[in-house]
Amino acid sequence: MTRLRRMPALILFVVFLTVGLSRSAVLETTIKYVSAQTVYLDAGSEGGVQKGDSAEVWSDDQVIARLEVIYVAASSASARIIESTREPRIGDRVRLMTATPAAPDSTGIGTALTETPGLGIPISGGLAEASAPGSATRIRGRIAAQILHQDDRETTNNDVTRPAVVLRSTVENLLANHLSLSVNLRARRIIRRSAASPSTPSEWDNRIYEVALQYDNPASPMNFQLGRIASNQISGIGIFDGALVEYGLQSGWSAGMFGGTRPDLSTSKPNTEATTAGAYAAFESGSWTGHRVRGTLALVGRYHSGEIDEEFIYEQIYYGFSRKFFITQSAEIAINRGWRKTAEGSSWGLSNVLINASYSPMATLAFDFGYDNRKLVRTFETKDTPDSLFDDALRQGFRLGVSARLPLALRAWLRGGLRTRETGETDTRTLAAGLSRNNVFNSGISASLQFNRFDNRLSSGYQASVGLARYLLRTLYLQAEAGRSRYEFTTAEGPVSYHWLQLAASSNLTRHLYTSAYGELYRGDAMNTNRFGLELGYRF
Repeated sequence: MTRLRRMPALILFVVFLTVGLSRSAVLETTIKYVSAQTVYLDAGSEGGVQKGDSAEVWSDDQVIARLEVIYVAASSASARIIESTREPRIGDRVRLMTATPAAPDSTGIGTALTETPGLGIPISGGLAEASAPGSATRIRGRIAAQILHQDDRETTNNDVTRPAVVLRSTVENLLANHLSLSVNLRARRIIRRSAASPSTPSEWDNRIYEVALQYDNPASPMNFQLGRIASNQISGIGIFDGALVEYGLQSGWSAGMFGGTRPDLSTSKPNTEATTAGAYAAFESGSWTGHRVRGTLALVGRYHSGEIDEEFIYEQIYYGFSRKFFITQSAEIAINRGWRKTAEGSSWGLSNVLINASYSPMATLAFDFGYDNRKLVRTFETKDTPDSLFDDALRQGFRLGVSARLPLALRAWLRGGLRTRETGETDTRTLAAGLSRNNVFNSGISASLQFNRFDNRLSSGYQASVGLARYLLRTLYLQAEAGRSRYEFTTAEGPVSYHWLQLAASSNLTRHLYTSAYGELYRGDAMNTNRFGLELGYRF
């Protein structure tokens, strides 16, 4: 997604750096709640938010999602996710591009490019304010034409051109009966040329990521989903094509059943040989301004052509206290029968334990912690793979981080990770640090510095970069980044290094029409490539 926001337009970059315009109508707020279909924002009409406004979700100075506001209350708003590279989370920073300048906001919710994400901005208003809009049927989404091109400057001349059409749409309140139909698909043509094969035939790559019908009525005890499903309630189960039915019980409890086939993740096509089924119970209580608990316990079975892939108990839990502290945890308890018991040597096994926690003792400081022992799980297709090729310790490790708002409106963050191996081989170590500032010298420019270092049994190296970004004319967003990478492999002689320059622009041409473009230049050892992309789309 971030590449679609880059443009090889040096003249725009010069204008962006040298021309000072009046403050654009950009609001910054945070996410205070995430439901299965909607993101709830901590700002509303009192801060200048309007229905139809577009927004970006930022995490560690990277855009991870685009939103569209679908309902606005006085001090809160709800938005749907247009596209994302990962699921937005509570506390993520949101930048809204409003149609008109924001009104003054004494609460501090709607400050323009001055607040730091997830560091104690107070919650205002309740979730009840951001309920679904009226009974009218509404079609929302986007359709876009894209073209991406890679120009290989090496002697191999491996050029690739990929024109594409993408469609993501949701029909809300279908038949005025709390039904919604979601469609997400892409048709892409891949044209490859090289010095060895200058006339290589092109190929089509058509993917259907989602076609789903959902019934979500707060007044009804029973709701359901049909089609390609990825439920937040049972997020660890993954994507499947089938049905999910949930029945709401009393005192915050609910129960559900689900089943279907698992798509081929490499092609997004249905796969009738792989099936999944299960049942779950869920509980939710509390408020987002105080204590809140949300949890799920599920029994899941996955099968391949009638044979057991895996059977397990899945649990996930969230606990939060105000905006200062939250912890999420999930795990799987394997139930080993048949060939699985023989392969694993036991009837039970604990796997895929994930823990993420955040603590913000004050508005300017936040700590985060993570533990991850996800590991490869044997399935029917890999049951005979030798242990030497089945490294179940590869992804185990810890992560610690801190972010702080410093004097001079600076924001800094530091994170370190350690992944250990049971075999006694070299551990994996990572270190990442960053420093950023919005509105440098009151110019409207945001600047950032980032450094990453890694060391593992296969390679070691670092990457450093500097980035600049600025909004112009309320809707035009410009971005530039330059950096250098250097790494070396343990099995090869000598280091490999290269540097890059990336320029980007995106703009809402009208309330519905938008465009984005990018350009990238890579130069260095075995890296001599130019890339560019362009997208023109219509949001409806």
